[in-house]
Amino acid sequence: MSKLSKDDLRSPDQIWVASAHGFQWIQSHGARLLILLSLLLVLSVSFFYLDHRKEQQEAKAQAVFGDLVNLMQQWEFATEAAKIESESEIQDRLRQLSESHASSKANHLASIYRAKLAIGKNQLEEGLSHLDHYLKVLPSNQRALGLYPKAIAHESLNQWAEALAHYEEILKREGQIEMKKWALLGKARSLRNMDLKEEAKRTYDQFLSEYPASPEAPSVRGLRARVEK
Repeated sequence: MSKLSKDDLRSPDQIWVASAHGFQWIQSHGARLLILLSLLLVLSVSFFYLDHRKEQQEAKAQAVFGDLVNLMQQWEFATEAAKIESESEIQDRLRQLSESHASSKANHLASIYRAKLAIGKNQLEEGLSHLDHYLKVLPSNQRALGLYPKAIAHESLNQWAEALAHYEEILKREGQIEMKKWALLGKARSLRNMDLKEEAKRTYDQFLSEYPASPEAPSVRGLRARVEK
């Protein structure tokens, strides 16, 4: 161990000096530090509160959405008279979502039901607008759920090219086995109405090749034979 020189003994201790400087800095900036720490605490508490409140609001919105789903399931199988009677309840749930839970995921997903109601009243352009919004909030692997009704709405407006584009997008997606069957029929229907007979026949052939035992197969054979004429 080396001995301390007289100069070392006369010089101030470096640790003590650093501590003293640090203490002096805290003393001179104490008010600012206190404000900063208080601000950080307020921000942390506010973030936690807002996040918790958002979760609570989403839970309330999901409860309203659950009621809406049940009402819509009943509405779809109801008689025309019963549909008119139950629609006021459906509109009430939709209004609750749009007014009290506008930014919730549940409100965005409810666009599919707004679209169904509009299309059911033959308000096709309004229905398409709601479907556009619905597609924006759907996960990528579920887009076919919004594309198919949108294609049907375009068909109702005799917009065959737009309908065809949606059917083809569904067919490009993997994992849409059940939806693929209906998309093939929609594609063939659109091609036929666009007078693209050869492509329509190929699409019917594809359907019969992939679903030879399906209940729709006999009708599809008839449709294909009609294209030949």
